[in-house]
Parts: sequence; structure tokens; C-alpha cells
Amino acid sequence: MNDYNYGVDFYNVAIAAARLKKWDLAIEKFLASREFFKRDKAAYQVGCTDEELAGCYVEVGNGVEALHHAEKALDLANTVIDDDRLYWSRLRMGQAHLLLADFEKSEEFLQSARDLVARVPVDFEQVIKIDHEMARLRILQGRVSEGQEILRRVATIEETVGEA
Repeated sequence: MNDYNYGVDFYNVAIAAARLKKWDLAIEKFLASREFFKRDKAAYQVGCTDEELAGCYVEVGNGVEALHHAEKALDLANTVIDDDRLYWSRLRMGQAHLLLADFEKSEEFLQSARDLVARVPVDFEQVIKIDHEMARLRILQGRVSEGQEILRRVATIEETVGEA
């Protein structure tokens, strides 16, 4: 075994913990994974792990750590110009800024993530996720009717996507 393989193993354990919503365990294992990937100089995997860490920190309400890791993930995404990485890192940046009550930056990042994911073919699950965040943002800004309108539109898509 080498550092890269250990990184993959810890990453997989962290993904499983996150799916079970065991955020503290997921964070612990993602941090370990990140260290192994870093030792192996696996920059792409470090960036992916940072995005996952940002998502976990969003879930536990830690905007500072979420922003820290989202910025690192965005650095990778901008360097490799990978639309998937750009989408996820921008989403995490938007979520982190929302937690920190920086509504203007949150809206900017969420909208840019939505623009990426709304291309043909549309990934409706991700559009729904972003629109829920946009609605939450509007409501926190006191723009309740705008937030409710977004949720109304999203409900139509959720109704269709949910039917399989």
C-alpha cells in the first residue's frame, strides 16, 4: 500500500459516513484522506476532497471551514478547467457564503453554479439543489415572495423527476 491507496480508502470511508449523515466521522476521514493524497502529491484528489470537506462543513453549519475548503476546491477547478469541479466548488462557495450571511457573494456563486449545471443535457437534480439554496438565500434576505416563487417552480420539476 502507498499513500495514494490509503487516501482512496479513507475517502471511501468518508463518503460512506457522509451518506449516513455522520458528519464528524466524515470530516475526520476526509481530513485523513486529504493528508495521504497531499503526501502523494495527488493535487486533483486533494481538490476533490476539499470540496467534500466543504460540503460536510456546510452540513454542520461551519461557514468558516466550509469557505476555507471550498476556496481550495475552486482553486483546483479553475486550474484544471473541469466543469464538474467548477460546479461543485461554486456550489460550496455559495453555501459557505450563505452560512456566513454574505448574501451577495452567495448569490453570485450559486448563480454561476446553476449556469454551469443548467446546460444541455440538464442535470435536474443539481438544478433543484441549487434552486433550493437560492430560495433559502432570498428568504434570508427578506425577499420571501421571490423565495416562495422559486420553491413553487422547483416543486413542478421535483414532481416530474420524482416519478420514475
